[in-house]
Amino acid sequence: MKKIIMTIGMISISTVSLGQEPTKDTWLALMRAGLPSAFCTSEQIFRQCFSVSESQCKMTATEATDACIKQYERRIPERFNSAKEAGDWGSELGMCAGNAYGFILKKQEINSIKCKEVTLNLLKGK
Repeated sequence: MKKIIMTIGMISISTVSLGQEPTKDTWLALMRAGLPSAFCTSEQIFRQCFSVSESQCKMTATEATDACIKQYERRIPERFNSAKEAGDWGSELGMCAGNAYGFILKKQEINSIKCKEVTLNLLKGK
């Protein structure tokens, strides 16, 4: 999960560190596109610990991302003051989406010690 959060943070930070100050709408569009793709590569836990195809993963991750965007949208600033602020919001949104994904696909979780630990950490926000 930490690897995925770092990827999400990098998506967020890259828009600000290039000297751009993206609007909230631009940043949210990047998150809508970036999170499902980052979640659903074959080496990520979201594919390894749930019995889903790549397309099912992306569909669920998109659903989870959209739900979290709705939850946080009013609190996200219209413009970010720093790369750190964008990264922090990216991590927050990513954790929310990861938790929602795990909840939605709970019945499709692979029954292994590794995956049970992963799911537990998702629910704890680690």
